[in-house]
Amino acid sequence: MNKIITSIIKWLTVPALLALVVLTQLNFDRVRASQWRKSTVTYNQIIEPIVPNKDMLKISALGNNNFMADLLWLNTIQYYGGGDPYGKYQALPKLMSSILSLDNKFSYPYQFSGIVLSGEGFSDQALQILKDGEVALPNNWEIPYYEGTIYYINKKDYAQSAAAYKRASEKPGAPSKTKFLSAVEFDRSNDYQTALAIFEGLAESSDTQYFKDRAKLFVDHYTILQGLTNMIKDYKNKFGHYPKDLNELVQKHYLTEIPKDPLNRDILYDSNTGAVTSPVGKN
Repeated sequence: MNKIITSIIKWLTVPALLALVVLTQLNFDRVRASQWRKSTVTYNQIIEPIVPNKDMLKISALGNNNFMADLLWLNTIQYYGGGDPYGKYQALPKLMSSILSLDNKFSYPYQFSGIVLSGEGFSDQALQILKDGEVALPNNWEIPYYEGTIYYINKKDYAQSAAAYKRASEKPGAPSKTKFLSAVEFDRSNDYQTALAIFEGLAESSDTQYFKDRAKLFVDHYTILQGLTNMIKDYKNKFGHYPKDLNELVQKHYLTEIPKDPLNRDILYDSNTGAVTSPVGKN
């Protein structure tokens, strides 16, 4: 019986010791920073942790992957919280990737990647982590939401942003803002048909009055553009050419006046093609 107890204690001690080794490695440079500092490098470069490779971490965990992931997460927070705001946190992407290799259903690293990692200049790495997160946590609406925000703010890729927000809006428990943002981004990327369909749905059934009211403005906006387009087509069929400007629609009694856009956008007209457009203004 004593031999069995002794074996159990030894088995439990091994992962604890290995975890201690990993922690010691991660904190080594931080301790060193308190004793030595170079004026030619940033503080972050001095305290930069050396992250063991993923295979070594898994071996060291001896099956206690969640426990090891938690330890790495705590050290990551300490590393980021104790650094130099003017330095670069070069180890952050690798730390996030290592944590998630141990526990890919750990939600906090995805949130951290979506907000902090992208904010520190690692947008591509953050997007890759979040894409993996969509597979690991398929019902989590926040992960594609963060993707949409990165594509919008960091990448200026409005089509990708719209698609990501739309995926977020389709997840269980997603708030109304995800659907609204997806429609706004489809509008920004000139996919008016998709935007209109989403805005029409929000105007009818959104559970948030603000989004319902704003969606109605967008629907009215598209209604004006489509109405002008139809009038211009009819004008060309009747007179054999496009009107030289929108005022001719008033002169020919299609309109009593040029309508004011509910979104306060300028309405642009191309007399060569008959196209009516409205650049993104105040949304």
